[in-house]
Amino acid sequence: MDQSATLILHFTQDGDGTGKLSATAHADGFAGTGSAWFSCGNVLDFAEALTRIPVPTAPALELAGGFWSDTLRGTLEQEHLALRVCPLNSRGHIGIQVRLATERGPHDPSESQCMVRLVLRTTYAALVPLSMQLKALVEGRIHEVRVEAQDIP
Repeated sequence: MDQSATLILHFTQDGDGTGKLSATAHADGFAGTGSAWFSCGNVLDFAEALTRIPVPTAPALELAGGFWSDTLRGTLEQEHLALRVCPLNSRGHIGIQVRLATERGPHDPSESQCMVRLVLRTTYAALVPLSMQLKALVEGRIHEVRVEAQDIP
């Protein structure tokens, strides 16, 4: 197992059906930390979808949050945290793409925003435990989810 690629998730409930999902990730020399607010239901739906085989590619299996557009309903103006799960090959290897970015103020230039995108390589077998842990995280039964990338030849 490649110990240099890790994703750590925390979730803080707000008590109104939403919560702040925070992620820290590093892989292949890249690292970042980010967070965004999500509906608990959206996170639980994403967790449930992780158990579906094969992983859907259209639409992508993704959870993304940040600042939503005031004018374009359902459109993120700034993405601060996103998790996307996709097949890497036909042998059952899966990638968990993690996208993290800092918040940018309304008058800040886009060049001032820090961003990182990285991929943790894993397998279908790792998605079921991830699904269960993510559900437990949102429900407050655990305080952290840790995903270690697997060494894939």
